[in-house]
Amino acid sequence: MGASGDHSLFAVHAHVNLLGWVSMALFGVIGTMHPSISEGRLATAQFWTYNIGVPVMLGALTLRMKGFPSVEPLIAGASILIGIGVLLFVWLAFSRIAESGQHLSSARA
Repeated sequence: MGASGDHSLFAVHAHVNLLGWVSMALFGVIGTMHPSISEGRLATAQFWTYNIGVPVMLGALTLRMKGFPSVEPLIAGASILIGIGVLLFVWLAFSRIAESGQHLSSARA
């Protein structure tokens, strides 16, 4: 964008940074610190829900920014998938980190 001077896809660029880098980096760091978050069916559902939603949404957003308004329902559907993926991760993080904390406190007693 900087070299060409074409900033017509600035919204896609911002979403790639937030959804593709920041959010996934947080998933990775928290998952590394608490490996139980990445285990089981719910974690698998979270992974696939998020990782299907992001590229579909980014592709559809690119088309929308290039003048194809008919892809807006696709953007909406993919955004819902991404939201579900984020909520699943939040649920996994809070429930499993709290669970592991209970194990630590009972082991200390």
